[in-house]
Amino acid sequence: MTAPADSNVGFILEAAQRTRLKELMHGILEGLPQGYGVLIDKAGRIVETAKEPPGMQLEALSALAAGCYATTLELAKVMGEEEYSLLFRQEDDNQVYIWPVVDRALLVALMRTAKSVEMLEEKLGGPSGRELMDLVRRARMPERIVPPPRIVIAEVPFEVRSRMAALTTLIMDLQAKRPEAFSDDVKHVLLRVREELIKTVAASDWRRALGVCEWARRWLADSMKLPRDVDVGKVLTGLYTDVFLRLHSSLSEHVPAERLATFYRKTYGIVAKRWPRVCVSDSGVGDGGPDVNIIWDRAQASTSDMNQLAREFVQAMDEIVREILRMAYLARGQEGRKQMMATAQGVLSAHRDELLLLGLGTLAGAGWKLLNFAEPAKKGPQIPPSRGSSSPPPLV
Repeated sequence: MTAPADSNVGFILEAAQRTRLKELMHGILEGLPQGYGVLIDKAGRIVETAKEPPGMQLEALSALAAGCYATTLELAKVMGEEEYSLLFRQEDDNQVYIWPVVDRALLVALMRTAKSVEMLEEKLGGPSGRELMDLVRRARMPERIVPPPRIVIAEVPFEVRSRMAALTTLIMDLQAKRPEAFSDDVKHVLLRVREELIKTVAASDWRRALGVCEWARRWLADSMKLPRDVDVGKVLTGLYTDVFLRLHSSLSEHVPAERLATFYRKTYGIVAKRWPRVCVSDSGVGDGGPDVNIIWDRAQASTSDMNQLAREFVQAMDEIVREILRMAYLARGQEGRKQMMATAQGVLSAHRDELLLLGLGTLAGAGWKLLNFAEPAKKGPQIPPSRGSSSPPPLV
């Protein structure tokens, strides 16, 4: 029987090695009554044969031998056997012996009489068996054909997801308020924007994705004759000043002033560690809670990226709101916290249109619900600081 090509087995033998292997197998089986043998890899594929038995389907024998050995392996480990062989005997004194060769191959020998088994084990434990193991050990591993890596779109950073969500919210809000303004030309541009976003996200080009969102927001503002350049500082300071004044007024009725002042300073300190670019100075908090105007003035004085600062500012202020609502739960219970949350949501609703134009409509207030506060903090791919304009070329 002709041995199959080397590429079909678990290791590769050179021509000289294969010749020596055949000699060794013949020498090991020599003198055994009706001794036949086949060397297979651990998957049951034939490496070499010696004295092929008549009428025997070696492919089937090899596959069954490998499967039987693998099945017994775990049982042997449980019993503490690191190395073992298998012996099968039939009533007519036929013997099938399976011997592992350096954990890379199996020698399957067929013979007659129990005496043959003793003779075989003696040879395998002697010079011929050791040389056989050394030869198999030195055989080369086949070249592995490595499939191309599976291309998976990286997790979309929170910044990009929130900008895309904000753009979607703005479009839906405008469609509800001004359906007549969404002409075929407007819809055509928005479809182009959607296609561009799909391509940039698929390519993990987060910088361009942000630019597409910003370009679309400004284009919508121009097309719908909206105030495109809303003062972000004025909107955010107005929003959170109102929120903190109302929450403090409600909380101060149930919490002593001294304890409340300590709570504000401690909370501000925790938030400052997480958002150092926002909470620049301790002067941003007093006995009556955060002074939003001071916090914003100090923060914007140290950066020129107002868009990124605005998003960090919203998340930092929302974290303070969350802590206040937790204090409300301790002081007033679940119903009291629910009332204070409704108050904060009412302030947020009053600024909704301005926040949509700023692209902050889906971000502001996202952390006020205690069961939904982890999202802004979710770690994922980071977007490097912007250098120059991030806006893409015009889409129309």
